[in-house]
Amino acid sequence: MDTTGRRPVVTLWEAYGAGMEEVAALVAERLGVEAHSQRFTPAEVAAAGRSGRIGEGDGEIWFLVGATGSSLRGYQRSELLRGVQERNERIAAQITADVRAEAERGGVFMGRAATHILRDWPGALHVQLDGPVRDRIERAAAAQGITLEEAEEQEQWNDEVRSQISIELFGWNPLDNSSYDMVFNTSHMPAATCADLIAGAARAKAERPQPTEPTQQ
Repeated sequence: MDTTGRRPVVTLWEAYGAGMEEVAALVAERLGVEAHSQRFTPAEVAAAGRSGRIGEGDGEIWFLVGATGSSLRGYQRSELLRGVQERNERIAAQITADVRAEAERGGVFMGRAATHILRDWPGALHVQLDGPVRDRIERAAAAQGITLEEAEEQEQWNDEVRSQISIELFGWNPLDNSSYDMVFNTSHMPAATCADLIAGAARAKAERPQPTEPTQQ
């Protein structure tokens, strides 16, 4: 199928402090599309790491602490109460519907499991941002106006908790590099350069004929 007429779609996932918001804004500007923010802030995610839950009311998500990494193989959804599972499934369905509706207009998606949700979206480009831990902590502290100690604490929780939420809601681990078309070390490359390369790749992929329509979920 020819994707002519579709607006570019880019999904981003970052290791904490890799500069995703800055890169996303630049990519969105270059492509003439909207940048869609993450569902939760780094501070909210860090706080959730201690409780195993995040959000409020009907939108509260429960997850298992320690679900990623070496313990991933032993992780079972049945370990959560059935009512919690059903609520998480409803939340996942709503996030999926929202992301796919927004993708119709094009956009740069930060987190929100958009890489997984839009994995079959014609022309969508999927990108991971990473870098050395210390560089990322320093970048996050400067970007958020917090101390290095606060940024270190957030770093300890963010990648793990965001991964756990993704696994619980979608059965997808964002730490798996096979999900991405491109991976950037943002410590070695300025944000503007990353944005130029991502925007160019997004245009090229969006223009390439695709064999299938978006998967309906």
